[in-house]
Amino acid sequence: MKKREWIYVQPPMAYEVYCDLCNNKHVEWSEFQGHVWCWRCMKDTKGTGGVFSGPIPVKGAEIMGICFDRICLKTGQWLKPEIEGKKVVHKPIKNLFFPIFDPKPYNI
Repeated sequence: MKKREWIYVQPPMAYEVYCDLCNNKHVEWSEFQGHVWCWRCMKDTKGTGGVFSGPIPVKGAEIMGICFDRICLKTGQWLKPEIEGKKVVHKPIKNLFFPIFDPKPYNI
């Protein structure tokens, strides 16, 4: 499995992503891309699709409090999504770093 390079700033539960094995809602982003860590199963799993399983109305999601900002695991830099043409790019917010970022769980 490929190591993750970033995580969303909100936990998987905010995106309705749960453990696909036991339906546990209290999961964390895994160190592996496309996976979550389930504390009940004690394993990395793909998780449920949550809001990512269909089209995402970004502005509607913002109204509901869902944020698609990311944290770069290598630097701790906060990355904000911006639409450029038909692409979404994540650009660093100047001088904003995740305040309690600890890369150790992600083996960086």
